[in-house]
Amino acid sequence: MDDVLLETAGVKRVGRPTNPSMKPVQCQDCSTVNVMGSQFCYRCGRSLTGEGLTKMERMKRDDYENPDELIAFLQEFRKERESKRS
Repeated sequence: MDDVLLETAGVKRVGRPTNPSMKPVQCQDCSTVNVMGSQFCYRCGRSLTGEGLTKMERMKRDDYENPDELIAFLQEFRKERESKRS
């Protein structure tokens, strides 16, 4: 009902599957069975949708191509954590 009213008003929901499956979703990496409509695996964090998987693959590729940037980011993150503990 909400979707019909929103559509009538010209509002489209974003990030919600158009045809939700009533079946649980099994992760391809860790085989965990996730609740229906899950976008990410609750155990390992892998995307359970094709769009998210593509983003994750791009991020992995970027990290492999630019490891120095990743190392610099992690070092900066570590410094921030240490300064918050003090």
